[in-house]
Amino acid sequence: KDVQEVSWLIDALAATGFDLDDLCVLGHSQGAIYTMFAAALDERIQYAIANAGYVSFEEDPEPTRWSRDQWFKALPAIPTEFVFSEVVAAISPRPALIINYLNDTILFATGPDEAIESMADYVPAIDWVFASGEHGWPIETKSLAASWLVDQYR
Repeated sequence: KDVQEVSWLIDALAATGFDLDDLCVLGHSQGAIYTMFAAALDERIQYAIANAGYVSFEEDPEPTRWSRDQWFKALPAIPTEFVFSEVVAAISPRPALIINYLNDTILFATGPDEAIESMADYVPAIDWVFASGEHGWPIETKSLAASWLVDQYR
């Protein structure tokens, strides 16, 4: 539902005559999860920046917390065969910047796991950053994301 709302917003922008040619969707935390799903499913999104949102259910000691009905509610249920890196791969060939934090206590995909490492070989449009620090969005990574987006427009 939340991801569909991103597409509805894009529909509304298009109806007003907004130029969608270089549309970037950006999100933090749960918004980053929505960003990745929306970019994978809606090809009108040309660029995606997901900060502190990539999660590996395989590494999470309590993956069912992602399907609860309070605080954050990423998925109605956790599929047993779900691999989040496949969502990210589906964004390609459009560019995306995925930022995670090495000491994140909310997400447990803090470093480059095997899926990310193998994806880097065959999905070059996706840029990964593993920043020091905890779950957040400090000015350093905001600046990095802004620079990345400017580089995409060049």
